[in-house]
Amino acid sequence: MLRSLAIVAVSCTFASAQEFESVRVTNGLYYPVGAEAAPGTVNRLYVHEQRGIIKIVDTLNGSVSGTFMNIDSKVGSFTGEGGLLGLAFHPDFATNRMFFVNYTNNSGNTVVARYTANDDDSASASSEEILMTVSQPYSNHNAGWLEFSPVDGYLYISMGDGGAGGDPGNRSQNINTKLGKILRINVDNPTGYTVPSDNPFVGVSGDDTIWSYGVRNAWKCCFDSLNGAMVMADVGQNAWEEVNYEPAGEGGRNYGWRCYEGNNSYNTSGCPSQSSLSFPVHTYSHSSGISITGGRVYRGPVASLYGRYFFADYAFNQIWSINPEGGSLINHTSAFSPDVGSIGLISGFAEDNEGNMYILDRGSNSSNGEIFAIRTTVPPTPQACCFSNGSCTQVLPADCAAAGGDGGFGEVCEPQPCPPPTTGACCISSNCAVLTPDACSISGGSFIGLGTECDTAACAPGACCLGGSNCVVLVPTTCLAVGGEVAGGDCTSSSCAPACPADLDGSGSVDFTDLVSMLSGWDQPGAADLDGSGLVDFNDVIILLGVWGECDG
Repeated sequence: MLRSLAIVAVSCTFASAQEFESVRVTNGLYYPVGAEAAPGTVNRLYVHEQRGIIKIVDTLNGSVSGTFMNIDSKVGSFTGEGGLLGLAFHPDFATNRMFFVNYTNNSGNTVVARYTANDDDSASASSEEILMTVSQPYSNHNAGWLEFSPVDGYLYISMGDGGAGGDPGNRSQNINTKLGKILRINVDNPTGYTVPSDNPFVGVSGDDTIWSYGVRNAWKCCFDSLNGAMVMADVGQNAWEEVNYEPAGEGGRNYGWRCYEGNNSYNTSGCPSQSSLSFPVHTYSHSSGISITGGRVYRGPVASLYGRYFFADYAFNQIWSINPEGGSLINHTSAFSPDVGSIGLISGFAEDNEGNMYILDRGSNSSNGEIFAIRTTVPPTPQACCFSNGSCTQVLPADCAAAGGDGGFGEVCEPQPCPPPTTGACCISSNCAVLTPDACSISGGSFIGLGTECDTAACAPGACCLGGSNCVVLVPTTCLAVGGEVAGGDCTSSSCAPACPADLDGSGSVDFTDLVSMLSGWDQPGAADLDGSGLVDFNDVIILLGVWGECDG
């Protein structure tokens, strides 16, 4: 892979402040380090405090409506880099109620666990199913990010290099350990997890769950909701902070740590060649900041912010943006100055289902954590709203979220802006569910196809056309398996009739050749008997002349 050119940090004044406002949503939180919007919910964020409690915050009035879940007893020390560090809701949370957390336990080890919510408002700590526990040799560098890819539907996990300083165990470059990696697993099955077959180390030497490696401590990554690209902020050692960009589906990358810190060599003993490494799209030195906090690619309603990747420095309280693939730097610190208070100790960014961006201030003590929102001051207009089957409709952002869709794809549906579908109808006996292909297979079902929906006839027996014109009643999956074409409904004389029966030679139009063919079979049965009387006669000629020209479809 080609080494990226060093990006020169060019700060410039943000000129479109009138398009948005920065407002404090709420305060009084206990060390908030992340927030997520559950699919299907509107005007709310689930804020996870480092101590192990998830709070529900109303983003309109700022009220903390209650505790969604409390796992404080399971979470170990949270005064440093441990605690409840990551939260991700399953894309089908509205129906399966599954969500996932990443925390350090009372032994200081990383735990990735699945929980099942009671509803949108509560979940029990007793519903925990631990998916993996990773031993941590030191107390720092626990990373903690969790997020589902909008392209493949898998869960991605960031793991720090194990801590101390300089990666003394060279774990980031060791493909047989999960430390210093981005992991990728399939959690669609009811229990446990499986490894996607296209993970880069499946079938070869290396840990099968690894997606990419050479990572120091990726404190917040994100997926661009428009194209599924991953943007990763990796905290530096002594000199450089960095941002890495990974196009969707390009696993197996080595991001270079501990061989390189940013674009600069750190400890190259035993390291691979530079040409095999992926270097950052942006770096900044410790004269500008010393601890990067990754953010989001903005796909919300403010046009001047659209498509920019936002990130911050935790210690220097600076907020910047770049094009996700690199480019000039814009400093937004002054432009994002809020209506109340100030933004500092930036521990994370968040995005709601309406596309609005939020900035989390961890706070200097256990009672003054805050959340700030960047909101448009321009009245909302209909936007493209995308669904898991790949379909698109244009509605107001709030209506999109209420319908379980995803916004941030621009204003119009054409040309189609939505990511490709990741789900489809799955027939389990005679029942139908919308699942990913893997989940359908695990459930023992038959997958109809990506983008298909469950309707009253999706898995019910119906007309199946074999050999073009023979009609039999089969369930759709069986029909497709035997090479048939699903027509649906009952078998009738027209169920498997060609779309243009007068086009006798299949040329796509009814023309003189078809008329000659009809006349050659005069007074005989055959395909030219368009009225089904049993013989080709004058009535059939009238029908043919009545549809003369190009077939409609």
